Amino acid sequence: MDGEVDGACGTPPLAVLAARQGARIILPPEKTWPFNPSYGIIATQRLIRESPSLLVDFLKLHEDACNLLRKHPKEAAQLVHSVMKIIDEDFAREVFRVSPKYCASLPDEYIDCTLAFMPALREMRYLARDLAQEEVFYTTAIEKVHTGRHHYDSQ
Repeated sequence: MDGEVDGACGTPPLAVLAARQGARIILPPEKTWPFNPSYGIIATQRLIRESPSLLVDFLKLHEDACNLLRKHPKEAAQLVHSVMKIIDEDFAREVFRVSPKYCASLPDEYIDCTLAFMPALREMRYLARDLAQEEVFYTTAIEKVHTGRHHYDSQ
């Protein structure tokens, strides 16, 4: 009513922009909804059946990109700036700092969180029935690319 925003949630770039405008970030992503089902790589049955090596190659590139963001944020920020001049390196580094730490792994926590979202999808009529885990997640390619522990909580 007073024209001020008391609270908001949004993407990491929005959080960085808001912080630059004087907002205070109270809850980082890992504190609000860890392993939330907002992120995923979608592969069709046709791709899985006809081009499984293409999916594995893509996941390797994805893992490499995630590792670059996590392990070498300065170099990643320089690369982002070189491709998208409107984004300065400092802004990109800050976004990487507050962003969830993704990787090609598919931890049980992510699967459980996503499956727990199914009742809401049924209620909104996006799903007619519950789906089995195997209908939602194809883990064979992921298991070839990322064998160790996930990096979602790495800092």
